[in-house]
Amino acid sequence: MTNSVPDACYNGQSSKRNASGGKLRERKKGSGMKQLIEKIIKTGMEQFMDKTRAELKSQDNVYLKDMRDTAYLEQRYMELDLSKKQRMIIGDYIACMQTANNRYVDISYIAGIMDAVRCLSSWGSLKI
Repeated sequence: MTNSVPDACYNGQSSKRNASGGKLRERKKGSGMKQLIEKIIKTGMEQFMDKTRAELKSQDNVYLKDMRDTAYLEQRYMELDLSKKQRMIIGDYIACMQTANNRYVDISYIAGIMDAVRCLSSWGSLKI
């Protein structure tokens, strides 16, 4: 029984090894994969990402619970006796954290697509 496992999805080369570690094949990648990934990202990816995330969020009970918890904590925050300056500092901090988190989410989504394309290509399932 020889299980084929890719030894790298990220280095621009496709090489597989059998269960004992011997190479099954090796194939160099050109710039075709990079161009395909860039094309995927540029062709309306943002709208696609937003739609998919919205669908998943609306069905995810953990996300929905977290949103209820967030609303509750926001209400408690508004009830705190804070000065205008303190509220502004906390508000700026929250905004910065949300911006960084949103960017991380976008980067992770794109990284997942790139990884999928690379892995499918390295496994020979996607010809580029």
